[in-house]
Amino acid sequence: MLRILRPIVKRIEYYLFNYPALKEEIEKAKEDIFSLKGYWPDKPPVKNYTSPTEKAVTLYESKYGEAEKWLGCIDRALSMIEEEDPAKRKLAELRYFNGKRIEEIAGELHIDLTTYWRWKDEFLTLMALLAVEEGLIRIED
Repeated sequence: MLRILRPIVKRIEYYLFNYPALKEEIEKAKEDIFSLKGYWPDKPPVKNYTSPTEKAVTLYESKYGEAEKWLGCIDRALSMIEEEDPAKRKLAELRYFNGKRIEEIAGELHIDLTTYWRWKDEFLTLMALLAVEEGLIRIED
């Protein structure tokens, strides 16, 4: 069971640690597409490209579609834990976005290491549940 969970945690943490960079990269890609002439955001992409814009949208979706879903899960998880306890959100931000060490985070939040690990596990569990809901990961028997 634990061997199954390890890859899931690693995948979740990949997106958490890379959240700021991915968010910036996706915003830049969207700006590039919006700057193309003839782009309509609500127009579905087609397979037979009639314009460079349609091709760009299709390429964007194939490259960033999954990452965008992960970022949405992260945003939702951060909002949900902030409602419960703003310090839990701060823990996630310090660890994953600022890259602080565990001891630094515990000191800054005035919590012991046991509380740190419990909060982190709660956050990762929430992330896993949201990812399952979005179809990003599957839990198999």
